[in-house]
Amino acid sequence: MKVDFQIATHLILASHITGIYDVNRNTVLPNDDFSIVSTWAKSISALGLQGIIFHNNFSEATCKANENEHIRFVKVDYNSQYNPNVFRYFIYNEFLNLYAHTIENIFFTDVSDVVVLKNPFQEKVYLDNPNSIFCGDEPEILA
Repeated sequence: MKVDFQIATHLILASHITGIYDVNRNTVLPNDDFSIVSTWAKSISALGLQGIIFHNNFSEATCKANENEHIRFVKVDYNSQYNPNVFRYFIYNEFLNLYAHTIENIFFTDVSDVVVLKNPFQEKVYLDNPNSIFCGDEPEILA
């Protein structure tokens, strides 16, 4: 997995695997529908953050139309041996093996049902605990 752009030192990563049955939604997500991740991408851009979406089925035209100084796309070859929720960790592991030496801070988020409300790299809880692992969950199902 080689990227053709400068890796930022503070990153938020997400993956969007389509064309395979999504166990969380009980459906197959369409292959080239950016609207599914657009809210996440807009929230990253609005905060001036750097985000990467790993994907298997966005077209080059979709990537080009939606890539900007804040959002980058990396195409991956999906291994159908794993469901998308598991496969994304293989993606992140490969990426970190290649680029961890250039990254200072990183967050991994879901992409289709998440928005980033604040810059996590400036939050006091993060600044006071820079070597911690933060895990999020929601106490109830949100829209």
